[in-house]
Amino acid sequence: MNTLYLKFNSYFEYSVYIFFIAIYPFLFIQYGLDYTDGPFTYIGYAGHGFEFFNVTFLSVSIGSWWASIFGDSIISFRISATLLEIISITIPVFFLSRNDYIKIKLRYLALAVIFSTTLNGYILNYDVISLFFLSLIATGFLLYLRDGGYLLLVLVGALTALVASARLPSIVVVFPVLSILCFQVYSKKLSAREGIILTGSYLVTFSVLFFLLRTLFITTGTSSPQLGATHSLFNVLKSEARDGAIVFEMMAVLSLLALIYNKLSALSISAVYIRAILSVIISLYLLVRIIPPAYNWNISLFYSAIVLWILLVLLYDSYRKNNQDDIAVYLFCIMLGFVPALGSDTGLLKLSSGYIILMPVLLYQFRNIHLPKENVINIRLLALFVIGLSIFNKAGLGRTYEDQPIRQLTAEVDHKKLRWIKTSKERKDQIESVLSKVNELRASDPHSNFMFYGSKAYLFTYLTDSEIPYSTPFYMTYQNKEDEQRMSDYLSENSARPYVFLIFDYPDKPVDMNGYLIAECLKRHGYKLAYNGLNYQIYAIEKT
Repeated sequence: MNTLYLKFNSYFEYSVYIFFIAIYPFLFIQYGLDYTDGPFTYIGYAGHGFEFFNVTFLSVSIGSWWASIFGDSIISFRISATLLEIISITIPVFFLSRNDYIKIKLRYLALAVIFSTTLNGYILNYDVISLFFLSLIATGFLLYLRDGGYLLLVLVGALTALVASARLPSIVVVFPVLSILCFQVYSKKLSAREGIILTGSYLVTFSVLFFLLRTLFITTGTSSPQLGATHSLFNVLKSEARDGAIVFEMMAVLSLLALIYNKLSALSISAVYIRAILSVIISLYLLVRIIPPAYNWNISLFYSAIVLWILLVLLYDSYRKNNQDDIAVYLFCIMLGFVPALGSDTGLLKLSSGYIILMPVLLYQFRNIHLPKENVINIRLLALFVIGLSIFNKAGLGRTYEDQPIRQLTAEVDHKKLRWIKTSKERKDQIESVLSKVNELRASDPHSNFMFYGSKAYLFTYLTDSEIPYSTPFYMTYQNKEDEQRMSDYLSENSARPYVFLIFDYPDKPVDMNGYLIAECLKRHGYKLAYNGLNYQIYAIEKT
């Protein structure tokens, strides 16, 4: 009977891990529909204009390849994005923990996948694609630190060229790699010749392949991206400093919990009571500080704080033991985690992406170190709370990226690219209204052209296979003098005289449409208001 019970427990445990790794991430991919980020990327994959081609050309090529084989519907892209994230988390586990039991690998892999699903916008964009290459870089370089070998450095150099081609800001991964190579030269007292060979094998491979790829993919005259004011250095640094302060606060809370755990343990209080007290503190902190912000922002930062905190504990332990090899590993991991966030105007929101791919390996390593109890929080309790938060936030609170909670998403738009995607009734009504007007205009004039304008216009450009009208910042505004001038120049140079759809906002957020500079610009070029819809307007050339 005991044997059967143990076998049942083992099979049940395996089933739970496999469920969270292979099934759980796909349970929510049909919910939520954003008008901006995803469609903006898919326009590039479909070849209908993409202003960021110079900095993401490999991502565009990969996305285009996927669309040509599996279709360019949103559900197709979401499946590929989810698969790629799971693979990115899995690669380090199986290459860096190859001597461990499969159950241990699955346990920590499941934990990391659960963490990642809460943050996933299910968008196959350059962030997800570059994360895959970062996972390979992390695996290759950590294997090099463990086993040595110049061929691994050559491989890491080639992967660095690929990650920079998928998302140019990720080129900063060069810094942690070179920093640790220099640290190795110093700590191992290598000769100048050995140091040059080490760094040279990496740098030469990266440089040659990177410039070869740019020569092959980017033709002369390809326009540079206009990132606009949102990606200005000042805004990027300001948002990163803001989030950095929040991460520091969260790490301080984790340290405080460790201190409380130590103090209560010294009083010989029962472990049950200690866990109950810590549970209350963590619950209050989660409810007040972590859960409320939009887009799971603080949840993402909290995951980053957990992994960064563990890394610092591991680094401190290695420093105490004067273990130079482990110091190199943990320094590299700390720096690598920041790569996805650098160059983004979303502060440190994407910091968690870099740390989640390292999480399974780090948690396993954290389990095996021996530290005084006063320095270690009950990591299992913390993990349990975060897992519960992740699952409850996704399935319970049901937040989706730029859409309503899951429980309110019951409508499906009648369009082949939106098949299987659930959204709100208000969005369904607006989208079908716009598409109905497009079909109506095409029926009356088969040669008609369409221009969709506004920060919420990319979805309609994607659905109607239209082109982005001109190279413009991601946010197309209505009251900006520069945007007005771009619109004026476009209309002056375009003899097709397209129908102009102004998409003002989400239908569940009504706006006042009067007095916009863009509308006045259209009128000066002979346009008049032809239709006033659900947070959108159609302007057509006035016939004489």
